[in-house]
Amino acid sequence: MATSILYPDSMLPLRGTIIMPGSKSISNRLLIIKALCKEEFDLDHLAPSTDTLILLEILNTFEHTASLQTFDVGDAGTSFRFLTAFFASIDGVDIILKGTSRMHQRPILYLVEALQSLGADISYIQEEGFPPLRIKGKKMLGGAIQMNGDVSSQYISAMCLIAPTLEHGLKIELSGNLVSAPYVEMTLRLMTQFGIEVDTRIPTIEIKPQAYVACDYYVEGDWSSVCFFYAMAMMLPTAHIHCKGLQLQSLQGDASIQNLAADFGVTTKSVEEGILIEKTVLARQTYNPTYDLSDYPDLAIPILVACGIKFPQVKFTGLQHLIYKESNRIQALQNELQKVGIQLIHHAGVVSFEHTKSIGESETIYFKTYSDHRMAMALSLFALVGYTVILDDATCVQKSFPNYFVQLEHLGFKTHEI
Repeated sequence: MATSILYPDSMLPLRGTIIMPGSKSISNRLLIIKALCKEEFDLDHLAPSTDTLILLEILNTFEHTASLQTFDVGDAGTSFRFLTAFFASIDGVDIILKGTSRMHQRPILYLVEALQSLGADISYIQEEGFPPLRIKGKKMLGGAIQMNGDVSSQYISAMCLIAPTLEHGLKIELSGNLVSAPYVEMTLRLMTQFGIEVDTRIPTIEIKPQAYVACDYYVEGDWSSVCFFYAMAMMLPTAHIHCKGLQLQSLQGDASIQNLAADFGVTTKSVEEGILIEKTVLARQTYNPTYDLSDYPDLAIPILVACGIKFPQVKFTGLQHLIYKESNRIQALQNELQKVGIQLIHHAGVVSFEHTKSIGESETIYFKTYSDHRMAMALSLFALVGYTVILDDATCVQKSFPNYFVQLEHLGFKTHEI
């Protein structure tokens, strides 16, 4: 069912209070830590996202048995990668791990090779290097391995999470540039909060055999989700958005959005129960000609859309991995932005924009979401410049931010299913 999104008057200030869900990235890592810990502990304010709920259900229903078990992770990429390493390290289990057709197009080769180098028994059911997988868990000794840092930080995080449970621990030698480095740092910092000692001297990460220590945990709000509201504030002359559940000092790398948005006149300050995002008509804008987003793939889409609309002279680098996400996000953005006269050019690793017609003419625009939650949320930004936005499938936001459209209404948007 399609969803219509309208912002009644582009001259109205963007003002209101929204409630942010728990961090999906933190929640998924904590669920693996809990499954590996020998003691029980409580997790509060877990992300309500489909990805997290799928991971939680699989870990709750998983049985330590040699009988063949099949688990479908849908399009939850992080969950698939974390579970691949987790099941490979559980002695005696026999698992088939599968997902959507899009998931079966997303590479898993380098993680599987890293696990196989430690003795893991993993085989491909269909195409070499891609899901679905047959995993026969076994007790792995651990040791030293090499991993390519510029493929996926989730591979490295998956290996780090199981490292303390391996008989000889794990020493990872990274080659190349480490992409999405803040996500690896998040993983390691969470592990230390559960008693794990980590020796990090990039390009080496060393984790000795040890036990996770139980610790009740409250999950902070999701900075990857609030990026869409920062993008809105960047686009408009004024904004005053109280975001409940966030904290300025965060484990999440995407908290860096506050620094990027500051270049576009958006300020952030700590207030009761969260943060305040503000923009005034007098705000100075001193944005850079080029931004490197290689460490922040999740905030890339809303920022690309906002700049494509309002700041087309800004360029971006470090986005080559967007083609491997829930959709090929570079191609998807090119397809959809051209509908409103924005040409997205991706050449030699640089993303730039050209306008082929004026932006903001009052009309109805039909957008395809590609079943990609971040595409759906980012394309809703066009409502701020006068368009009535029709999304072919808004339900995909369940993957990370189930009540996104409810929060939009708190800011004055009008949404309804059609």
